[in-house]
Amino acid sequence: MARRKTGRSKSSRNKGYWFRKGRGWYVTEGRSAVPLCDDKGNHIKSADDEEGPKEAYARRVLQIGQPSKQAGLTVMDACRLYLDHAQSSGSPETYRLRAGFLFDLCTGLPARFRESTAQPTAKDRTVSTPASARSQQRS
Repeated sequence: MARRKTGRSKSSRNKGYWFRKGRGWYVTEGRSAVPLCDDKGNHIKSADDEEGPKEAYARRVLQIGQPSKQAGLTVMDACRLYLDHAQSSGSPETYRLRAGFLFDLCTGLPARFRESTAQPTAKDRTVSTPASARSQQRS
């Protein structure tokens, strides 16, 4: 006796949302199923409805794609606040070490740009491997 194949049938497309019999339309978010809702916030439960789930899924994708409008603190701002605190309450050497580490973390630039006015170039932002560094030294 042949085994019955589970999952989507051959040549079908993944729409991003699906219908659960007796429950309604859902979309996967992480590991959980989240119900698709119409523009009034009601869960779409009709299996015959073709356009409702499509529009609800499009709204959900657009909503997820937009950045949240929180009064945010950037990583750079947090680092500056921390360094101000470290400078006023710690030793100068501790401040120097932490400022160097946080500069690298926030900018991703090499150490030679820390205290200078030099502007980085595209070459400065590439990661060099030890083999490529040796070949540059020989030439």
